[in-house]
Amino acid sequence: MKYPQPIGCGRRRLTTALLALSFSAVAGVGVQAFPAAAAAPAVAEDGSPSAPATASENKAAGLAAKTGQPVEILDRREEDAETFANPDGTTTRRQYSTPVWTRYEGVWKKADATMVRRPDGTVGPASPTFGITFSGGGTTPLASMSKDDKRLSLSWPTALPQPVLEGNTALYKSVLPDVDLKVIADVDGFAEDLIINTPQAAADPAVQSIKLGISSVGVTLADDGTGSLTATDADGNVVFSALRPRMWEQPATTSTAAKKTLAASSAAGDYPVPPPWASRSPATR
Repeated sequence: MKYPQPIGCGRRRLTTALLALSFSAVAGVGVQAFPAAAAAPAVAEDGSPSAPATASENKAAGLAAKTGQPVEILDRREEDAETFANPDGTTTRRQYSTPVWTRYEGVWKKADATMVRRPDGTVGPASPTFGITFSGGGTTPLASMSKDDKRLSLSWPTALPQPVLEGNTALYKSVLPDVDLKVIADVDGFAEDLIINTPQAAADPAVQSIKLGISSVGVTLADDGTGSLTATDADGNVVFSALRPRMWEQPATTSTAAKKTLAASSAAGDYPVPPPWASRSPATR
């Protein structure tokens, strides 16, 4: 049985623009010549001198030659890429489909989407690539994203219960009668599922018209005409975006259980209506 899609309910996913490119798990592993430290100045194809090897490159190359094992060149590390010096003098670049590193707090750390409780009472992924915060209960914003000096927050219309954390999820039980709200974190975004557990709950007028509050700093929201939303900065760059909300029915797992799951996507990742929101970086993706 299909339920009418409630406004503001569903699944969203917040992601950085770096995910706009589609890569396989380890896409584009390339090999290139590594300049020798004592060699004459290298020359690019256009005749101009190429950049000399950095201290980090020379150190990694020397260690790789000594140990016979690839050594990462730390100066070339990116959130979703690693570059290694090989024992034979070449380098290998590994490109990942999602961020594996983060420098959000100023120091390189392994990206980690595991939900944790924070000292200020909020919850969020342990090591995200940009600011992602979820409500620890009460009237604080359901979800907030911050990128540089830009900020976008979504608020649930009523006070939220304290979430139950498990893995990379936060479950807010009974946000409405027989309705739960689940937030699924990623290191570069998040998703929200509004779980409607009974047909009676689906028929509740409160479920069929849920309005999330939205506040923003440094961005302007707009509807693209297809149900998706974008949040752009003063120069017209898309900083956050949300896809059109969507809904589906989850098959019952037992003869007595028949949970219905509604999901929607918004413009800054993937979350319930408003569409899933995702953070985008104008620079590369």
